[in-house]
Amino acid sequence: MKFIKLTYAKDDKITYTANINNIACIETSVREDGNVQTWIQGQGFENGELYVKETEEQIIKVLERQQTIDKLLKNVVR
Repeated sequence: MKFIKLTYAKDDKITYTANINNIACIETSVREDGNVQTWIQGQGFENGELYVKETEEQIIKVLERQQTIDKLLKNVVR
């Protein structure tokens, strides 16, 4: 299993470690006051979603980096 560490949007002292396989949707919106809000939705999350500080772009970059590492490791093992 692979995990990603995320920060609760309302308190930097609270973090989540989520299984990347449980992420079904990443939703980001910009409020009228300019604040960015990101929700991670998926299986196993409280009420089906997490409100996080990281943006959709940041999360996707981490997931893509992990996918690249996985591919490299597969090629090394072969």
